[in-house]
Amino acid sequence: MSRSKSKDREDFMLKGNLSELTWTPRTEEQIEKDLFQGKNPETMIDAYEEQLGIKAREVPKRNLLYKSVSLSPCNNDADAGLLAQFYNSPEQYVLLNRSDYWTHNGQLKIFLEYQEDMDVKRKKDEAQAQEEDKES
Repeated sequence: MSRSKSKDREDFMLKGNLSELTWTPRTEEQIEKDLFQGKNPETMIDAYEEQLGIKAREVPKRNLLYKSVSLSPCNNDADAGLLAQFYNSPEQYVLLNRSDYWTHNGQLKIFLEYQEDMDVKRKKDEAQAQEEDKES
């Protein structure tokens, strides 16, 4: 008796051809439309997470450029001016690492690693260009 049941099941399962089936897969847009009733799922999920305090608002990323420089401010006036510019413009330059040493000749050498905010630099360059245009 169990043989006839298994034979019936095999006949039922293997009887039809796949080409006869009238099933077509749905697209992602159709699935989203059915699940979210035509609303945008990303905005719904973001709003829900924000209400729960799960997702923080995105903070705009600063346009920073990583740089390094080796200075000898005791011997070179340009290096001394550059060092002063680094320390006097904290909004444009973020100093990450500083190491200094004295050479056997008694000269001070400074190695700086810093990040330069390119947005602040662009604004300063634009302001300087406007001042030059006014002067001429």
